[in-house]
Amino acid sequence: MRPSPNANELPAAVPRADAKASSSEAARAQIMKIMWDRKSSETTITGYWRYVALVAVSLAAVTGFTFFLLVPNVVGFVFGYLAIYSVCFAILAIINYKLVRSMNAHFRREAALRPLLIDLVRQRSKQTSTLEIKEAISRMERIDIEASKRERPKNELMSAMSALPIAGIGFGYAFLRSTTKAQSEHIGNWNDLLSQLKAAEAASGRDLQIGGAHENRKPNFAIFFVISLLFFPFLAYWYYDIERTAERHLQEQWKSEDELAKGFQ
Repeated sequence: MRPSPNANELPAAVPRADAKASSSEAARAQIMKIMWDRKSSETTITGYWRYVALVAVSLAAVTGFTFFLLVPNVVGFVFGYLAIYSVCFAILAIINYKLVRSMNAHFRREAALRPLLIDLVRQRSKQTSTLEIKEAISRMERIDIEASKRERPKNELMSAMSALPIAGIGFGYAFLRSTTKAQSEHIGNWNDLLSQLKAAEAASGRDLQIGGAHENRKPNFAIFFVISLLFFPFLAYWYYDIERTAERHLQEQWKSEDELAKGFQ
């Protein structure tokens, strides 16, 4: 992506101006392509799929209540409780699969976008390179490296299997915890990247309008876990919260990308 100098006209360490412009244009073109590919690669859980979690806990409630009526004692209570979570998590396996597939697509696209943004900022700042710009770019590179380490695609089939009845209850909660945490970390990384990108552009004398930081709620897993154990229908809200967070982040990021596209013209 970086231009090669022409030894006949310039010293070896100095790239030609037209070569630099070409490199910048190439990076911009790739960024635009990745940004617009989002419509075909990224999806959110919409329509009737939004109600799968609610259907899961509703059927589980009916199953458990029926079990309690048929066996009205401690044994019936214990097995009825297990039946509730068995039915619930078996259905939630479908949502697990769809959530991970959507998350993987977004992580892959952003992993391709981050280094291109960094390279474009570097190209645009060559004429006015300062210590402040170099530090901002260096921070962006560290954010990219850390995000690439943490945001590795998950196995979609295994994520679905984590919600298997009874034996999968523990794995199901582990999935919820890892997904909730991954969302928060991902949004935080994107906010930091945009902040450093804006700082580098400002140090170069350009005011990049990309809005403020994206909302980044951090649900308390321990509280969510205890509430859902005592009142299992809360699982429907937990999934709803994950789906809502994913949709809100995609909408906010797409808006930021549109603003970046205008700013890089």
